[in-house]
Amino acid sequence: MIIVMKPNAPKSSIENVVKTIESNGLDAHLSEGKEVTIIGVVGDKSRLRISNLEIAPDVDKIVPITESYKLSNKKFHPEPSTIQ
Repeated sequence: MIIVMKPNAPKSSIENVVKTIESNGLDAHLSEGKEVTIIGVVGDKSRLRISNLEIAPDVDKIVPITESYKLSNKKFHPEPSTIQ
């Protein structure tokens, strides 16, 4: 998942989001631009309450980047399934 911060978000807000991510056992990767900071979240996202991050100060939006229906997706299970 990617967390997009609001333009010119203060360092304290960014650090609070990173602390929240890391306190749940996930890794945070920062990508800081001139105006917008993007935080990449790596790990098991089910450990993280997205609703808490959505209401955090200076968070603009949260973008999920994982595939839907992983268990039935051809990328994760390329062999054909046989249902008996």
